[in-house]
Amino acid sequence: MHGRLCMVICTLVVTIWLVRPAHANSVVFTPVTNTQRGVQGGVVAFHGTLMNTGTANVFLNGVVSFISSSDLPVDNEPFFVNAPLFLPPGGSFTGHLFNVAIEPQAAVGTLPGSFTIQGGTDADAFDTLASATFSVSVSVPTPFTAFTTKLELTMGPSPSRDSFELDGTVTLGSGSNGIAPLTENVSLVLEGGRGAFTTTIPAGSFRARRDGRLTFEGRIDSVALEIRIPPVSSTQFRFQAEGTAAYLSGIANPVVVTLTLGDDSGTTSVTAQMQ
Repeated sequence: MHGRLCMVICTLVVTIWLVRPAHANSVVFTPVTNTQRGVQGGVVAFHGTLMNTGTANVFLNGVVSFISSSDLPVDNEPFFVNAPLFLPPGGSFTGHLFNVAIEPQAAVGTLPGSFTIQGGTDADAFDTLASATFSVSVSVPTPFTAFTTKLELTMGPSPSRDSFELDGTVTLGSGSNGIAPLTENVSLVLEGGRGAFTTTIPAGSFRARRDGRLTFEGRIDSVALEIRIPPVSSTQFRFQAEGTAAYLSGIANPVVVTLTLGDDSGTTSVTAQMQ
């Protein structure tokens, strides 16, 4: 983690509401989006841009995050995986900074939090560089009526060289207002044995194709992902996902697959093909 310090203070939350860009020293912190919404049992991801407007290097050494409930832990790992060690004069970084996991028992409502970036003139500095407040709006998920899937896991020659292929079919619940991956977060969780894999594709990342498919191709936390959502009917769709350079160590059968699209969510258990 670049030898940087990560501190998490847990106290209640779940809509990211970054009130305004945060300025400190020469660093400007601007959120990509200022609102996040999630469901109980889901995960929301936060992205932002950091820019060094000064004339000297600024080291990015740590973060302090605040959340007002132990049922809504903040995961700062994306910052340490994605952010550079330092920003040169005029340099900038845009990417995934942190996640908020919404436990199934989390209370419904909207509550605030904060995210502060620390660093300074060298790798040992932990001055406050930039800070922003956020909030997460938690709601009860609308469960899928049906969710079936096939899963193949391939273990690579070394950690973070694993891959997976998933092909599922989803029937939305009767209370669903439909899915909107173009404007909502999409998260996928694979759990089994002693291992787990979680990824969240932020709202605005999918693209609509002329044939009706929604697609995403890109990297999330160093994992190369290709996701396709072809419609089957007004209430049914397929969810096809491929990931490479993933860390799947410890995952064993049966694998529990949880898929969340906006406020629609479902879980199924599958015996994966292991290679």
